[in-house]
Amino acid sequence: MNQDISSKESNTPQESSNGFKAEITSSEGLRRTLRIETPSSAVESAFDDEFRKIQKRVTLKGFRKGKAPLSHIRSQFGAEVQGDVIENLVSSSYQSALQSLGIHPATMPKVTDITLNIGEPFVCVAEVEVFPEINAVDLKGLTAIESPTEVTDSDIDGVIDSLRQRHAEIKDVDRPAKDTDVLTTDMRKTEDKDSIIEGDFFPDSMIDLSDSKTVKEFKEALLGASVGDERPVTVKYPEDYPDKVFAGKSLTYSMTVKKVQEKTLPELDDKFAKEIAQADSIAALRDRVREGVGDEKQTTSVRDLNNQLISQVVAKNPLEVPEGLVSRYVEDIVAEYRKKYTDQLEGEGNEAEVRERYRVIGANQLRWKLLSEKIIEQENIEVLQEDTDKWIENFSVRNGMPTEQAAEFLQKSGKAGELGDSIREEKLLAFLKSKATIKPAK
Repeated sequence: MNQDISSKESNTPQESSNGFKAEITSSEGLRRTLRIETPSSAVESAFDDEFRKIQKRVTLKGFRKGKAPLSHIRSQFGAEVQGDVIENLVSSSYQSALQSLGIHPATMPKVTDITLNIGEPFVCVAEVEVFPEINAVDLKGLTAIESPTEVTDSDIDGVIDSLRQRHAEIKDVDRPAKDTDVLTTDMRKTEDKDSIIEGDFFPDSMIDLSDSKTVKEFKEALLGASVGDERPVTVKYPEDYPDKVFAGKSLTYSMTVKKVQEKTLPELDDKFAKEIAQADSIAALRDRVREGVGDEKQTTSVRDLNNQLISQVVAKNPLEVPEGLVSRYVEDIVAEYRKKYTDQLEGEGNEAEVRERYRVIGANQLRWKLLSEKIIEQENIEVLQEDTDKWIENFSVRNGMPTEQAAEFLQKSGKAGELGDSIREEKLLAFLKSKATIKPAK
């Protein structure tokens, strides 16, 4: 895909009949530096506007309120109004420069080199980033693998087993730990070469030996342990461990067993189905779980397919994006982390890693936004009244309400305004799918 500055953007200096001048003095990637010159007559008018505002509200000795001559106001308040005059002139001249030069800014300008003197032109320099111009989006050769949506008995058994685990009876036992027990331990960190985690002592840490998510080194070390036993455990995290802070690293703990508890799972019978899941029978519970898992798999399959297509479109159409917008996105994410996940920013390099990870995410999200807007324009994807009517009808069916009530609900909830964007996105993704070769999962 070719990327140019906008064809409407003028690289030649622009000058109006009243003496206003604007030109692009530097153009590098998406960055533009503008030199803007506003005629002295506009400067005088800007000062006069501010002086008149002061004239209306002040009372000078020898004059009634609002009646002091402008000459007196100028001599007494000249320095005071300079800040407001600069702000007004920057705003108006910058907007005029954008229009005359055909520039579409993506970020707020950085204004420097301001020259303001009564009787002289107002001059300033504005640095700004622009959106890239996208000539066309390449959609050739899109492929995707469709995730399976079949619900197996194993899927259903897993959900029901989780229900039983959550409602298990737990009691203390005086025996060595079995692979179905829950242990309470005091964990003391004894080796952490890479300073992965803060702190050295973690009291009352619960280890469920029956949980598939429990680290295997804990299971191996604690199986057969009794209350009072102390066991060393070295955990070696694989290179592909989801949390990159731990990936490829190792930690060693000394673990003292404080409690061994036996889990007794509830019987899997109709009583369990009724009391725990409000189903008439185990058969009815399995049917409900099958439907729920099926819906979840279908949703996941659609989302994964869409993500594959979006990733390919972004990869096939390299696009420079405004750094200022990406930086703002990253700062918002870091601020959110500071409020909700402070511990994830602690430690050397953690914040830098979060910033780098979300810089990539933010840049790709912005690329997709720009590319999707171009595809919608390029392929003339429109939201028709029949699309809206169909969406509302489906919404009413899913929520068990009349169509008129559904439309009223969307209107009152404020979601009606977002409806067009949602439908447009659905139609865009459906269009991409129609252009792609979809293969079933092996």
